[in-house]
Amino acid sequence: MFRRSLTVSEDHHAHRYEGPARRRDGSVAGVSPEQIIALRETLRCTPRELAEALGVSVKTVMAWEEDKEFPTKRLIDAMSELREQGRGAVPRLRRGGTTNPPVMKLLSEPDLWRLIRKLLAHRELREQVAKLAASYDDPD
Repeated sequence: MFRRSLTVSEDHHAHRYEGPARRRDGSVAGVSPEQIIALRETLRCTPRELAEALGVSVKTVMAWEEDKEFPTKRLIDAMSELREQGRGAVPRLRRGGTTNPPVMKLLSEPDLWRLIRKLLAHRELREQVAKLAASYDDPD
């Protein structure tokens, strides 16, 4: 996979896409839109699911696929890792567009803290919960 050329304006913040970088032999270097689409097909995921797995917006993935923007080296490497991991590497999104609720959101829920206070206060409850939890896989 590859990197494409870009130019930086005088303010050093705006980047202008100037097409794919070329190797010495004239071939194109980098990740083509076709390769990104093929990756999604291999992983059997939607643009939204790929975006979520990479931590970018769906608009960004769509811009890559339309050859309007290009991924950074870090994201190209992340896509390579996803390809190596195979179909299970990208979590499927539920309706509404999210996987499980983010941890920080869960930590803000009062019901969770009431439960934690009960677990701390009652040893028997902790033992029962520990037995129940033993049959569940640890989250990633």
